[in-house]
Formats: sequence, C-alpha cells, structure tokens
Amino acid sequence: MRKNKIGIGIVLAIIACFLAGLIWLEWSNVAEKVPWSSQNPEPTGVKALSEFLSERGVPAKPLETENNLPSGSGNTLMFVNPQTNKPNPERLRALLNWVSRGNQVVLWSAPDSDWSKAFRFSGQSCRFGEEYVRVKPQFHQEWLDEVQFLSWKSATCIAPRQGIIPVLKDDQNHLLVGYKQSGQGRIVYVPDPSIIANKNIDKADHIALLLWMVSNPFQKAVWFDETSHSLLGQGEAPSTETDELPPIQDEGIPEPSAVTFLVALGINGGFVLVQIVLLTLLWLFARGKRFASPRMEQVVEKRDSMEYIDAMSRLYRRSNLRMEALLFMKEQLHLAILQKLRMRGHESEAELLHQLEVAMGSEFRRNYENIARLIQDAADADRKLTSYIFVEWSRTLRKLRKEIEQWGVTSSTLTASKR
Repeated sequence: MRKNKIGIGIVLAIIACFLAGLIWLEWSNVAEKVPWSSQNPEPTGVKALSEFLSERGVPAKPLETENNLPSGSGNTLMFVNPQTNKPNPERLRALLNWVSRGNQVVLWSAPDSDWSKAFRFSGQSCRFGEEYVRVKPQFHQEWLDEVQFLSWKSATCIAPRQGIIPVLKDDQNHLLVGYKQSGQGRIVYVPDPSIIANKNIDKADHIALLLWMVSNPFQKAVWFDETSHSLLGQGEAPSTETDELPPIQDEGIPEPSAVTFLVALGINGGFVLVQIVLLTLLWLFARGKRFASPRMEQVVEKRDSMEYIDAMSRLYRRSNLRMEALLFMKEQLHLAILQKLRMRGHESEAELLHQLEVAMGSEFRRNYENIARLIQDAADADRKLTSYIFVEWSRTLRKLRKEIEQWGVTSSTLTASKR
C-alpha cells in the first residue's frame, strides 16, 4: 500500500513538472525578459528610452500585434534590433503604406540583418579607434544641431546609395545615420542598435539624436515593435532581389501562422533541461538520504533591475553632474602633480606653476593653467556645459593626467626646480 502511494505521488509530481515546464515556456517569451524590448529594464533593454519619453510627455507604448498599426499620422514606430526573419511582402507593403500617410519608421539594426536588407539598406566597413566618434549634422534642425558625439560600437556604417538622405557623418565622411523619404513620412536607419540600450542611452549625445527623431511632426506617439523580438516568430523572405521596395498597396496583413508544440520544444531546448532537473530533485527527495528536515531560512532580497532605470532618470534631472565630474578630475590631476613633484600642497599657485614648468615644460604648464582656469570659471558662474565641451575638457584632463603619471622625477630635476 505504501509503494502504491509513492507511485501515485511520483505520477502526480511528473504531471506537475510537465505543467511547470509549459509555464516556463510561456514565461521565457515575456517582454520583460526579452533583449531589446521596451519593457526590459536590464542593460540590454530599451525601457530607459520608453520611460524618458513618457517623462517628457511623449506617449511611449509597445506594439504587440503585427496587424494593428497606429491610426492617423505623426506616429513613430521603432524596430530595435529585430531577431525574427525579415517581414513578408504583405507586411512590408502595409508598413510602407502606413509610412506614406505621414508616419515614421526607425530601424535600429545591423546592416547584415534580414530587416536591413528588407528595407534596402546595406553597410560598409568603418572601424574607429575611439569609442566616441565626432559627427557632423548634414542639415540644421531642432535637436540635430546638438548632436556632436556618438558612442559608436559597430564596425560598419551605412553604404551610400540613391534615395538615402544623409543625417549624420563622421570626420571621414562615413554615413552613420540616414533616412529614406516615403510619401509624407520617412524611414530612418541607424546600423548600431547599442546606442539606445539602457546602458548606453545616457552617453555622448544619444538623447539629442533621439529627441530629433521624435520631434515635430513625428511626436504624436512612439511605438516599440515587440513582435520582432519573439523567439517563435516566423517570416517569409521577399521573392524580389531588386533595390526597389515593394509597391504601396492597401492590402491587409494575414494572420501569422501558428507554431506547433514540437517547434516550440525545439527552439526552447531548456524545456527538456528543466524536466530533467525537476525529476532529479524529485528522486532525491523521495529516495535520497536526509539527515534532517529542510531549514526555513529567510530569502535575501535582491536589488530590482528597475532601480537602474530610476537612478538613470534622476541623473537626467541633475543639471550639474558634468561640472561635478570635471571638478573631481581636476582635483585628481592636481593631487597627481603634487605627488610627482613631491610637494606638500602648501605652496602658492605661482610657485606650483613655476616648478611644473621647470619639470614638465612650458607647454604642459600652459595647458594645465588654461584648463584649470576654464573649469573654475565655469564652476563659479554655475554655467551648464554642453556634451561637446564636457568631452573636450575631459580628454584634456585625462591627457595631462597620463603625461604626469608616465613622467619620472629624477633627483637632478628636483634640485633644479628648488633653485
């Protein structure tokens, strides 16, 4: 009788494990866990942009169905690093028809992706030696003139071709951001999706670039496409290979084909792993040796990833953050100079500059004096700094700090400086 009860319990436990696996299968596709989703607060999500736009009064919403495009004009639809296959011809024509009525599509995708090819964008190599790339707006418009630097992590740029209107180029004339006009709307293309990730959105002038995209007349609402992030999405490749986009037609979009359970099981290989782990734990619970009952301990609460988003929002409201960073870097440079010159810090500014000129040369002394005066004057006047000035001054401080750290003090140098 006891063995029968154990057998029934094991069967019920297997059924429970099967149901738990199905729940896990559904949970794995929740938007909060999908990379590049507007509902994902992790570093690879884009929830920071969604929250930022909402705080500025611009509605930011997820688009969770393919055949439910926003009505009217003035809308912006963002495709952020889509992982599914390229849209089929019917959906592509529907998107172009929607854009031509005065809406905007912004595609953040690598040039070799199926989505970039579907919209007839291609790339070319453009490796940069530094993370921050100086860019030049190709025309004057609100917020676009504020874009001076981008944190560019991609090794490719946009290949120029007929129909692409340049927006941002670097000093070597590489095209970084461009768009195609379609009726009364446009399709903007950026080949580096990492720009708007939660961990990079506050770098360089990324915010200014995003505000240009959603400025008039495309500021009615911003929609983030979530259908292209589904791990189970299936798409058909367009049959044409020409450079022309499919003609605009008023055709409906067919319902997406259903995915069978076996296909879902093949894509989510972790489903089988979960079953094995749960059955192993069940066997250990029923047959394994235990020396005492499990202890009930209080679970240590972990930090929620939403704290990252909240902290970033507070940083946006701190207008003096750049000045505080510059003052800190200036103080660190001053301490490094005192340490290298073996000074106690009680000397006057004139004596410090004199010994610095004797030891490091007049050019170093002049650069240090100029940057220190510029930062101090800006701090005394409580002046807000642009991204361009902040980056330039930061580079100057880092350069001086590197030179002073690499310079070695000899006894003869110290003796000459004290005379």
